Amino acid sequence: MNAPDTSRDESRSPVGLAAVAGVVLVLALVGALAWLASDVPEPAPTSSTLAEAVRLPEVWAVSASLPAPTVQVARAELPLPIASSPPAGHLDVCGIGVVKEADWMGPARIQSMAVSVAAARERVVAALKASPDETSRALGLALDSMGGAIVTDEVVACTGPGCPAEPERIESRDGLARRLAANRGPRDALARLALTTRSPEVYGLAWGVCSTVGARDESSACRMLSAEQWARLDPANAVPWMSVMDQARSRGDSAAADEALYRVSQARTVNAGTGRFAALLLDRLPASVGPLEAMELAAETFSIELQAPAGWYGSLRQACSAAAQRDGNRQQQCHAIAEGLWRFGSSPLELAVAVQIGAASGWPTERVRALEDERVALGQAGAASVGDVSMTCESLRNQARHLQQVGRAGEVAVQRAALLASGHSVAHWADVHRATLRQAQAADAASGVVPTP
Repeated sequence: MNAPDTSRDESRSPVGLAAVAGVVLVLALVGALAWLASDVPEPAPTSSTLAEAVRLPEVWAVSASLPAPTVQVARAELPLPIASSPPAGHLDVCGIGVVKEADWMGPARIQSMAVSVAAARERVVAALKASPDETSRALGLALDSMGGAIVTDEVVACTGPGCPAEPERIESRDGLARRLAANRGPRDALARLALTTRSPEVYGLAWGVCSTVGARDESSACRMLSAEQWARLDPANAVPWMSVMDQARSRGDSAAADEALYRVSQARTVNAGTGRFAALLLDRLPASVGPLEAMELAAETFSIELQAPAGWYGSLRQACSAAAQRDGNRQQQCHAIAEGLWRFGSSPLELAVAVQIGAASGWPTERVRALEDERVALGQAGAASVGDVSMTCESLRNQARHLQQVGRAGEVAVQRAALLASGHSVAHWADVHRATLRQAQAADAASGVVPTP
């Protein structure tokens, strides 16, 4: 299973191009973090179970979720069988049938799908905002605040024999900024909803949106929200304290940052909440929304949920770098943080950060190697449990069911259940991962396609 290329600028709005270009649920792991240069060895890239689809430019993603209770994956819950593959150069698209890949990737089809997704978002947002349920309303406002017509105004430069005849285009950074700036109304409404809530989940969603989009708008209602209030609503959860630490570091308040890092080290839950809202979306979609549009909106929701946490984890990694841990007190705190992330983490992202911080804090080499094998094995077994990731109706149903399981239980719990149900060992799946990674690297080397920076 090839991990999508996550090395490009996250701000280029792959959401909206995902289903449009033929990638339905595009979610990966390590590239979501803004990894900072340090002497901590990075774990090898691995795909999240929620990852993988057609390999296209500007695919990026996420992976995080709720705390992980025990999950049972019965044989009946394993992926539905996928029909035989369409002929080479063709795609089997749910509700449409077998089409030429060149036609599906053509500008007319992309524009048509963009219009279809925009119309679906409008219906979904209206239904969610009209709900008596506060969480549903918050999700509707979040989607509304990140929506708008995407203008693909930047050409993706490419050299090599595999490049398309007509250059691919993406939304530029300036285009993204203009689109999001036009959505101040729903973003401010989400912030005002958070001001009256007692729900850490609702407040965390609003804070995440505001801290990545509305933070620089001096007159926005987002200015009334704070990471500290989120932490007060959910004091035992490490994630709000990571945000408090990140904010304190950004304004140069070392005392507040140190206090927040201590609270992270003492936390007994690690709940970024990512995955919860995407599952809620799928649970509450109007019947009029088609399967392709549904999965595109689910991917969009995932992107909203991860944007801010990705930065907080990057800041945590910097605070617990090998250089920072030369201080004895910091080393003890970071050791506790690594143990907590591994024990309580509910997403592959948290396991990856746990291994990095643990290695820097002095975990034995044998333990680091064993946990890294376990981490990649979980990802590979989980990916296998999802099965084929394409645009067939069967595949879309498999993806939606998996996404709903993750939203309810956490991805690590779902991965562990999948590994157990597979009947294979951690060593087996770690070997599969390494072999798959070698195949992907060989395929990249043979493709001859070199994106121009």
